[in-house]
Amino acid sequence: MKKLIISIVTLFFALNVGTAQSKLPADIEEKIEQAFIASFQDKDVLQSLITEMENKYGQANDEARYWLAYAYYQNTIVEMQVGKKKLAKNAIEKAISILEDDDNQDSEDLALLCSAIGLSINFSAWKAPFLGMESESLAKKAIELDNKNMRAYLAIGRSSYYKPAMFGGGEEVEEMMLKAISLPRTSQKSTVQPSWGKAEAYYLLSKFYQQENRQEEAFAYSKKGLKEFPDNKRLQNLVTKLNENQTTAGR
Repeated sequence: MKKLIISIVTLFFALNVGTAQSKLPADIEEKIEQAFIASFQDKDVLQSLITEMENKYGQANDEARYWLAYAYYQNTIVEMQVGKKKLAKNAIEKAISILEDDDNQDSEDLALLCSAIGLSINFSAWKAPFLGMESESLAKKAIELDNKNMRAYLAIGRSSYYKPAMFGGGEEVEEMMLKAISLPRTSQKSTVQPSWGKAEAYYLLSKFYQQENRQEEAFAYSKKGLKEFPDNKRLQNLVTKLNENQTTAGR
């Protein structure tokens, strides 16, 4: 009887280890993005995917850790949009923890960690200067590891876009976003192969030009971005608005 119990426990442990180390599907980024969009109608969609990822893949390898952290990063945005600040704070802290616990950080890990720390400023305003410096330092390190990682340049540009003007905000937006959109969506040096971020780079660059009253450039880059990402809602709305502004100005 004792041997039977030991055998059952051993089998149970083996099954759970095997489950935790299951290979992520090749389209995991697409699944996360689809769940992210669907969560604005039903916010439990992305959370359910996160639970599934934790149960099925765990943090068994670099790929599993990266995409779980990214899912938590996206879930932070969902929770913020629906006003669940505490849940959003918990989600971004989880994303940061997963990435910081990785002893084998590559350029993509650092770029995502940089983005996550930047997003965490929303919940620790008094720490903003310190978190901002930490975020930018990580992005620069990510570039040192892979100078063709567009998400690292995006992170610096995004930080500059949202930084108050009195602290130098806006100074690096144009340079970093132009660099980001000039690079391939994926990096040959990464085993994870994320492709997210370029649509956001087009959007923030266009918004920056709009705010700087450089309307022609804003319209040109928003249209270029929409041509590359025709399903992106933010670019769709921005192109429509800029087009209306041009029509009104031409009357």
